Amino acid sequence: FSYVEKLTMNNGCSFFGIEKPAVIYPVRPKRSLGQNFLVDENIARKIAKTVQINRNDTVIEIGSGRGMLTRFLCERAGRVIAVEIDRNLANLLCTRDIPNLEIINEDFLNISLSDFGEKLIVAGNIPYNITSSILFKIVSERKFIRRAALMMQKEVADRLVALPGTKNYGLLSVFIQFFFAISRIMNVPPECFIPRPRVTSAVVLFNKKSPVAQLINEEFFIKFVKLSFAKRRKKLINSVALSSDIPSEAVSLAMRELSFPEDIRAESISPEDFSRLANAVYEKISV
Repeated sequence: FSYVEKLTMNNGCSFFGIEKPAVIYPVRPKRSLGQNFLVDENIARKIAKTVQINRNDTVIEIGSGRGMLTRFLCERAGRVIAVEIDRNLANLLCTRDIPNLEIINEDFLNISLSDFGEKLIVAGNIPYNITSSILFKIVSERKFIRRAALMMQKEVADRLVALPGTKNYGLLSVFIQFFFAISRIMNVPPECFIPRPRVTSAVVLFNKKSPVAQLINEEFFIKFVKLSFAKRRKKLINSVALSSDIPSEAVSLAMRELSFPEDIRAESISPEDFSRLANAVYEKISV
């Protein structure tokens, strides 16, 4: 396999169709950017289909790479905005004559989704090394997102879909499940990428939902959940007390009022119950 892409000088390219006289652009994967290019068309086609796109939709693609998924997103959406941090890859996409494709040469973490409207659909094969940062951004800017389909390391996907009381249930599980209905679409083996990663990947579908409970203070909710999982082997009340200045008495009183056992651990609490507990503690320390 040669890490080059043949591109024409007149907005056509061999990637999408007829071979024409070409200039060669290097597109060697950069380890520093966590690049593993998807090369399986069937996987790309299924992701585009799963995310339920139509001609009225604007899609934000995170890390378009060599454009494998981009191609199928553009076939379905009215507008596709490919956010690609790698200048060589962004230039590669710019040579392709796709009328509904826009390319932004920028780090996805540095853009504001509010600039592109509301009810956005987000898709992408996201770098393993910044998966958590991307997921927290998806949560923080969920106002502008309707649905997302993201490919990530299977280990992270296992945590996202994990149920309370299981070993994979944790911080990410609570945050993501509180705001989104989560489902695993498929696992993707290493041979579907160039270069091959050392781990299996998975595609996860995110559908934004209306939370069962309203948060009094979202910033405190995030802080409280993080503190609750800070000492995973300890009881929740001890984990919070040891990791912050939140009085253990406030946590204990809130737990009793909500009929939570005092010896309960964070991994046993559902996202909805976490919101109730965080609200109750916040009310007590805000008096």
